[in-house]
Amino acid sequence: RDGMNCFSGRITGRVFQGDTLRIEVELAGGDAITLRVPANSAGLQSVPADSETITLGLSVADTTLLPDEA
Repeated sequence: RDGMNCFSGRITGRVFQGDTLRIEVELAGGDAITLRVPANSAGLQSVPADSETITLGLSVADTTLLPDEA
């Protein structure tokens, strides 16, 4: 996808947090990330079941790389 940084991973958990749903994802390389979606009907319907594989996309313009901490 042009202009996107894409990551594949597996949903490992989810936590309802009032107006958002926190989703835990294990990336293909073993790293873990957390994302949030609105806890409304559209947001909840867009999230696959636990253990399913998903692809996440971040706009290149909205992505900042940080160096590893020494």
